[in-house]
Amino acid sequence: MSDNQRAGQGALFKNDKQGNEKRPDYTGSATIFGKKFYVSAWITVSQSGQKYMSLAFKDTQGQNNAGTPAAQPEAGASAPSASVDDEIPF
Repeated sequence: MSDNQRAGQGALFKNDKQGNEKRPDYTGSATIFGKKFYVSAWITVSQSGQKYMSLAFKDTQGQNNAGTPAAQPEAGASAPSASVDDEIPF
């Protein structure tokens, strides 16, 4: 894996599954907002028959990255309101 990545870039390499079909088809790394992640990719087929790549990211400390700090609300923050403002003129 390349250690000289620019911010917001990454690389994937074909993975030797060594007889284990659950292993990812491709592995690599990416640098996102200055933090390095391991990337795993599986070639998958949708219900409509279209091929796509399913990705998983794991930070270099080995923790799954289910959500980034930007995606998680801050402590005490409320969810955005879905109400409609009746004072809008259109």
